[in-house]
Amino acid sequence: MSVLPPEVARALELRAKQRSQPTDVHVPSNRIARGDLRIVHALPHMPADPRIGLVLAVDPDNEFTDVLLGHTATELACDFDGVVPRWVSSAPYDVVVETDLRGVVWTWQLGAPIGSLDDRALDAIRSIASRSRQGSGASAGVTEAGGIHSGLRLAGPADPRWSFKETEGHALRRLSEDCTTALLDSGLVWQVDPGLLRPDLLDQAEASTDVLDELLHWVMTRKLTLTEVDLEELNLLGMLDLDAWNAIGDLGLDVWTALQEVLLDAASGGSTRVQSSRCLLTAAHLSAGEHVSFEVVHVLGVQEEARA
Repeated sequence: MSVLPPEVARALELRAKQRSQPTDVHVPSNRIARGDLRIVHALPHMPADPRIGLVLAVDPDNEFTDVLLGHTATELACDFDGVVPRWVSSAPYDVVVETDLRGVVWTWQLGAPIGSLDDRALDAIRSIASRSRQGSGASAGVTEAGGIHSGLRLAGPADPRWSFKETEGHALRRLSEDCTTALLDSGLVWQVDPGLLRPDLLDQAEASTDVLDELLHWVMTRKLTLTEVDLEELNLLGMLDLDAWNAIGDLGLDVWTALQEVLLDAASGGSTRVQSSRCLLTAAHLSAGEHVSFEVVHVLGVQEEARA
């Protein structure tokens, strides 16, 4: 199987030591197991077509999963791929596992299982990956354990499967981009634009639901901070009261609940985090007047289109 970039591997190890606070919003990771074949879905704010993923490992504390991408077009399998017959995985169709396309995704991006590989089948996939990396790929039809086999060697850019592989690579990057970025940037602290915590301003957003959805996602996956001055102002405006958020519906209540740790940190003197923050989390409907003082600015509610 392909090896994760060293930076991602180190970030995985670091985050594994930092227990996050699991919430009911996330898909329970204890239902996801090594060897599962599951549909990998895109995040709402980063649209992309779903793909099949083979689960290699699960981090139940930090809610991310190590996966290999897969598809059902067996005629496009190459020497980097393991063709898994349906009778091996109990899936409704044969699945091609792409050992050269490996990444990390959030556990809540994974849907219900469509099949599963046992240890013997996983060993066969690992064998195909190892042999391919060493340049000794097998010919199509060579049987591994349990009927799993690889495809013909990829012939180069003129091979029709070459462009297909490129498309699959783009799909994996899109599906894994947010989780990978969160891992690599785990040391960053994001200062929250106080306007994000004002439900009364949400009607100015082009799509308020999108802003709330993504804000909830960032609260769950990043380190956020708020200045004491902003906290006091929000409190005076009544924006920290449950009723203010409950008025905009269940999603608003979810955000308010998730924000409690950020608010508590600010109230207990989180000024050190604020001083070290070089990143701002804001939204398109808020004023951009103070953005120049930050090195990195992320704007919520602006969907990035998937690139072909």
